[in-house]
Amino acid sequence: MKHSAMLKFAVMMFAVLALYLGGCVDVNNPDVQAVDYRASLKFVNFANMGNPMVVTIDKAATTAASVTYQNASTYLNLPAGTRFFSFAYGTTVDTLRKALTPNYKYTMFGVNDLSLPGDTVRTYILSSERASAAPAFVAGSQIVRFYNLSMDTAATVSGGLTFHLLTATSDTSNDTPLVFPGVSKYYYPAKTAQSPQFMIVGAAGDTLVQPTTVGSGDGRFGVVFTGSQTASSWSAKVFKED
Repeated sequence: MKHSAMLKFAVMMFAVLALYLGGCVDVNNPDVQAVDYRASLKFVNFANMGNPMVVTIDKAATTAASVTYQNASTYLNLPAGTRFFSFAYGTTVDTLRKALTPNYKYTMFGVNDLSLPGDTVRTYILSSERASAAPAFVAGSQIVRFYNLSMDTAATVSGGLTFHLLTATSDTSNDTPLVFPGVSKYYYPAKTAQSPQFMIVGAAGDTLVQPTTVGSGDGRFGVVFTGSQTASSWSAKVFKED
C-alpha cells in the first residue's frame, strides 16, 4: 500500500512539473524577438523665424531634419509611441511630446507669422495621413486634403475658409469652413486626366486663391493656406504625400 501511494504521488508531481515547465517562456532565448513598432513622420516649416527648423528627437545628439521655411523634410522612419521633439530656430528652441500610432504616416507642421503683431509663439500641428498598409490612392486619381494654417485675424480668414476641388465637370467643396488650425476631414478625389484645380474662398465670399493646378500625376496631396493680409503674403502651397 505504501509503495502504491508513493507511486501515485510521484506520478502526480511529475505531471504538475511537466505542466509548469511547458508553460514557461525562456526570456533568455535569442529567438524570442521584441516587436519593433514603427511610424513615418515628416516635418513642414511654416514658422517664419528667419532660420531653418532644426529637429532632434528623443534628445539625440544628431539632427533628424533641417527644414527651410515653407519646405518639407522627407519621411522619417521612427519608433512608434510617445516621442520627445526639439525644434530649434537659431537660438530659439521649442520642445514637446507627441504620441505616434504604430504603422501610421504623419506630417507635423510648425507655424507662426512674424508679420502679425505679437505672434512670437510657434504652434505645432500633428496631422495623421493614413495607415501605412492602406492604399495611398486609386490609380488614375488625385486625392486632396486642405489645411488652413493661416494665423491671420482678418475676418475673412478667421471666419473660416472654404476650399474647392475643381474639374471641368465638378466643384467639390469641403463640408465646413476651416478655421485655424483647420484640416479637412476627408481627402477629396478627382480624376487625374481632368487636371484638378483647387480654389480657396474666404468667409466674406472673396476668392483668396484663384483656381490653381493641384499637381502632376496620380497621388495624395495636401494644400496648405498660410500667410497674412497684413504682409500681403496669403498663399497656398501643395505638398505631395505619396
